[in-house]
Amino acid sequence: MSKKKQTKQTKKSKTNYFSWILKNILFTGMAMSTIYIIFQLEADKTLLYALRVDMDIIRKNPLKSTTLDQRYSIVLDDTYSYMTTIKENTPIDAVILYPEYDAFFPANESPTFKHWGVANKMWAIRFLYPRTIVKVSELETSQYKEKITHVAIVNGWGHEYLSYELDKEHALFGVLPVNISDEELESIKKMLEEEKNQLTDNK
Repeated sequence: MSKKKQTKQTKKSKTNYFSWILKNILFTGMAMSTIYIIFQLEADKTLLYALRVDMDIIRKNPLKSTTLDQRYSIVLDDTYSYMTTIKENTPIDAVILYPEYDAFFPANESPTFKHWGVANKMWAIRFLYPRTIVKVSELETSQYKEKITHVAIVNGWGHEYLSYELDKEHALFGVLPVNISDEELESIKKMLEEEKNQLTDNK
């Protein structure tokens, strides 16, 4: 009788053990699914908002009288100008290190940008594709961390990721390559000096 009882207890403990494992697997699966859905909804929300902006642009600015670029420029203003600057000054295979929200909207400072979308990765991808966008918060874990070719500069942020030095005061916004030749560096410095002189003359 004792052997039968031991056999039953062994079977019962094994059943309980497998039941416990199964419950944990199911719980983990449900938790992962919930997290995925939350992140997916957040991404979808961003894309839906972007689509709504597009529809507002089309509705407020008749297609016959304005181009798509003009409509984007009217509604998104400096955000669209910033994206266009990056797009026009990088190759399509560029891997761009992109600033976080705090760089675009520094605390206790009047924001340069009016639209929060400028700091959003989904928006950056949408306007800059097929270029690859890597946010600073992703830099350590991204598969592209060793492949960064350009840095998006905003409010002087980003110069620390370049292999050369420029006057931050006169290179506050735009996009710069991570590595450049001495000739290219001199060319950029000359361009910035000319822009600085123009600003001085205008004052």
